[in-house]
Amino acid sequence: MKSSKMKLDPTRCSHQLRSCAVGCHAELAWLQRSENIELDEILIRYFGCHRFKPGQQEAIQSILSGTDTVVIMPTGSGKSLCYQLPAMILPGITLVVSPLIALMKDQVDSLEKRSLPATTLNSTLSRKEIGETVRRIQDGAYKLVYVSPERFKSAAFLKNFQDWHVSLLAVDEAHCISQWGHDFRPDYLALNRVSRLKPEAPIMALTATATPEVREDISVQLGLGTQGRGNPSFQIHGFQRKNLFLSVREAEGKEMKLRHLLKVLEKRPRGIVYCATRRHTEELSQLLRDCGIRCLCYHAGLPTRVRQEVQDRFAIQPDPIIVATNAFGMGVDRPDLRFVVHWDVPGSLEAYYQEVGRAGRDDQGATCLLLYNEADVATQEFLTRSSTPEQDEVRATWDVVKRVCSLGPVDWSLSEWGERIGLITNEITLRNCLALLERSNLIQKERIRKGRAVIRLTGKEDVDTLRSQLEALSEKRERDMRKLKALVRYAHTRRCRHGHILRYFGEKDIPDRCWSCDRCVRSGPAFSAA
Repeated sequence: MKSSKMKLDPTRCSHQLRSCAVGCHAELAWLQRSENIELDEILIRYFGCHRFKPGQQEAIQSILSGTDTVVIMPTGSGKSLCYQLPAMILPGITLVVSPLIALMKDQVDSLEKRSLPATTLNSTLSRKEIGETVRRIQDGAYKLVYVSPERFKSAAFLKNFQDWHVSLLAVDEAHCISQWGHDFRPDYLALNRVSRLKPEAPIMALTATATPEVREDISVQLGLGTQGRGNPSFQIHGFQRKNLFLSVREAEGKEMKLRHLLKVLEKRPRGIVYCATRRHTEELSQLLRDCGIRCLCYHAGLPTRVRQEVQDRFAIQPDPIIVATNAFGMGVDRPDLRFVVHWDVPGSLEAYYQEVGRAGRDDQGATCLLLYNEADVATQEFLTRSSTPEQDEVRATWDVVKRVCSLGPVDWSLSEWGERIGLITNEITLRNCLALLERSNLIQKERIRKGRAVIRLTGKEDVDTLRSQLEALSEKRERDMRKLKALVRYAHTRRCRHGHILRYFGEKDIPDRCWSCDRCVRSGPAFSAA
């Protein structure tokens, strides 16, 4: 373990915090005047921890030295501390890009409980609240500011961003910026301008699941190692979670799946059951209730208020069971979950490992069971095709949108657009066609209420951009199909399951047996339960 004493560059710590109402600012200003910083002391004083988890200190030291840093650490290993602690030392603000409002809120609430100055800028705030928050940021009232990636598409935000003294940009769930990743989000691509706007601010990108090609793509998309920025440091601290017992059961039909699931619930009363679709989520929730099992239900189609109520109940109930799509989970901060069961086959090994990683974050044993059915693979193939539409579907959508919106903005529902286009058979495909046109800067889309949006033309018929987007779309479809096949290979492997996953993520020197999966042992929490 390296020494926890850091000698900071005095020129980087010359700025002083402006006065504000937060009581800890005087202490933080003292930290910034100090040439020698004891990281252990800061860890105890501000975060109540007495030692670093593996990988945290190395990542912190890397970013404090001014080096762009890509952090790959398992779910539950404390990635947030890797930028929160430096934020207490560095002179300006740390801007944190996070994909979920609920996740931002949880982080800010946790920091405020420790009297650490943090805030968030997101779409739930009124214009007046945003203005007041921006003013307080400019006055130096906060050390951490959480924002969504969509903010970087706003001209007003970019102007404020350029005026702020940003000492660190942290990109959480950084795999979302990579089109090679399992959870690509186009809004993350707006972050590539940050390296140009704030070349003096180091960037920290953090994720739990990234193959070697995704790690490299994260670096490329964020502009690390270009335009005068030094080569980034890759802090990779292992993927294996030995406390997770991994198993797969082939299950034909609902009855067999339900028998396996009920056996898990008898012994493991607290956790998540993942389904591939909203319909499956609602059907299984009702099925469990019919069996006398109290459970929560969560998917993106529920009203915002209902989703928040479900999240709050899940956080406080002593033994919650939730049936959910993959819309639930990112940022779930409950360490005592004892199981994650996949009722349906997930779309990739990355998604699967991130989701099972939400169990056992207290380092105690947890069951991770995949209920495998060939029909579920067909469902995932359909979802993949819907999320990556065919080129003729995109072109047909563009032809109709261009004609209909030629006289001005149009407010239609998805079903109305679908009827007019005719070629597209489901709303998932249509939604992705429109998203691609938006990424190609051909249209602007503003949601006004659920199921409806105002669409207007940008006046830019950039055929080359659309062509490149269509080519990338074809590549993504092929890539997603390969990822699904990798998941199927995992389900059928006769070798150690942990080892199979570690090889997929590019790890070396992997032992032949993990003693924590159904291929290595014939007994264990998951094996005996299911």
